[in-house]
Amino acid sequence: MQDDRMAFIEKMNQLNLTGFEDIKVGDMLYYTHLDTVDRKTYVRAVGYIHLKTLFQYNSFETKGKPKTLFLFSNAYIGRNDLLTSFRKVMNLSDNYVFMLGGRTNKLHLSFFKYLKLIRKWNKELKPLIGEYYKRIYYIKLLYRVYTDYAECDRYCKKNGYDINTIFTLCDVHNVDYFFTQRYNEMGRKTVTLQHGVYSAKNSAWAYNRSYSDYFFVNGQHSIEEAHKAGYEHGELLPVGLFSYIGEDEELAEKTYKQEVIGVMPESEVCHKDNERLITKLQEYCKSRNKKMYIKFHPSSEPSMYKDIIDKNVVTGMFGRETAALDFVEQVDIVIIRNSTTLTAAIKKNVPAFVFIEDEQTHSVYEDIKELQFRNFEELDRLLEKT
Repeated sequence: MQDDRMAFIEKMNQLNLTGFEDIKVGDMLYYTHLDTVDRKTYVRAVGYIHLKTLFQYNSFETKGKPKTLFLFSNAYIGRNDLLTSFRKVMNLSDNYVFMLGGRTNKLHLSFFKYLKLIRKWNKELKPLIGEYYKRIYYIKLLYRVYTDYAECDRYCKKNGYDINTIFTLCDVHNVDYFFTQRYNEMGRKTVTLQHGVYSAKNSAWAYNRSYSDYFFVNGQHSIEEAHKAGYEHGELLPVGLFSYIGEDEELAEKTYKQEVIGVMPESEVCHKDNERLITKLQEYCKSRNKKMYIKFHPSSEPSMYKDIIDKNVVTGMFGRETAALDFVEQVDIVIIRNSTTLTAAIKKNVPAFVFIEDEQTHSVYEDIKELQFRNFEELDRLLEKT
């Protein structure tokens, strides 16, 4: 299945679509590829195209005399945690344009302006994507990328802003990828950020398909993983975790009673893994007479796990409205699998451990053996040392 998907992506890369000349469209759409498109997805795609022809789908903020564009694209809608962190980086600048993805209530009625282009894409995609529903889905993706760029370009030109640098949160997502490539062509500086723990195994694409001039990474570990993944385009600069900008308070000594275990699952892509982690840790807490709190990933809703939650054990559940740093301050111990929020526990000086389910389990923390456990007895021994 993966081989078929990559073969399809490579075929898309060979296309020279109108408006996307010299762009590897297959790579650009990597995170949104679908093998099959059902009627519901098709209807949503048609609805999106029509809505985007009626409403402006991005909002803009400016400060000073803008020379830098900060792009927070629609790929991150709903991720207020990432938006807060991205703004911290942006606020270090005195002269910028900020483009925020997401529908506004501002009308702009552009359907007829792009109708000819949509028809061209339909004709150009048909030899590769014969299925009509699927073709419309891909036209929707192209339309989103193309019109987002056009919207930004029009805004900057209208206001006389000559942008010489662009910052993206992650330059391998659809819109971010296209902006980065176009700004590279114009000879402008392009910068992207690391917003999690990337390893060569789980984030190879984010490394080897990054085309920004500069990649701001967390530290030396990220540089080593990037080289393992085949990163070669730009320059890797270790700058630390940008989510902690402005948070340099000294931590007071704290006594941990080991009464509350905090569990931090991964994104919904790993739903089954999350269920096993929660079930396993509930069993542990119940047998050791401990309380358990769960901080769900921003892509999850606590209600998605209601069927497996033992409310006698889990006495606190937290969603996207609770920041990771705030959560770890409420618990005595943090348990994760691959969650990037290990750094939050380290930041707040809260002991944290990594659950390795079996020998086949891939962990982004595989080199930190002293924090790993595979069973209750190993976790007990780690807690004894804490």
